[in-house]
Amino acid sequence: MHSSVAFDAKRREAGLPSYSGQWDPKNAAELFHLAARLDGRYTPIALQLAATPPAWLAVCLPMPAR
Repeated sequence: MHSSVAFDAKRREAGLPSYSGQWDPKNAAELFHLAARLDGRYTPIALQLAATPPAWLAVCLPMPAR
């Protein structure tokens, strides 16, 4: 939000929901489920954000990390 890049300023001025205001951690659920497949330490956070991983993840990385 403190960026001096012109593109960021335009997004901020436009009031885009993904740019202005509070960030919703649930938007990172997919990222944390992916990270949990690579490193099991991320599993508790992933499950807090979303109870189940995205379906595509089971196809691409079927085995959870240990």
